[in-house]
Amino acid sequence: MTPPDPTADRDGAGGAARIDIDRGADPVIVVRMVGSPTAEQFHAHLRDMDGLLARQRPTAMVYDAREVGFPSAEARAAQLDWLRRHQDDIARYTVGIAFVSSSAGFRFMLSGILVVYRLPCEHRVCATVEEAVAWARGRLLTSQPGG
Repeated sequence: MTPPDPTADRDGAGGAARIDIDRGADPVIVVRMVGSPTAEQFHAHLRDMDGLLARQRPTAMVYDAREVGFPSAEARAAQLDWLRRHQDDIARYTVGIAFVSSSAGFRFMLSGILVVYRLPCEHRVCATVEEAVAWARGRLLTSQPGG
């Protein structure tokens, strides 16, 4: 996992905002977002995602958003731009993306967003990391990327 940046504010909550990437269960990759990462941290995360796609092999992603803050407009725009530019590779190499939130309201909102903005691969919104990882492992066993 990436060490936390001690200088980054976590929404004023006294902790460090960060994006950790756990490759310990590769090809299930768990991304944990804490607080509101800086633009630099977010761009570094997108470069890490470029590296995962460059491997050109089936991968399942789990985004743990249980402690995420609201992303900046720049981060949201960068994410959308990245998704548009990599749509074909995501469809080709990603068997699924699971999003985790312990908030039922956030899960409901995210599910609605994902109906409007279709990801190029299967996705699921989960209440726990364990549920998300189990779903991701199942996708790897039974699915082809993009479907």
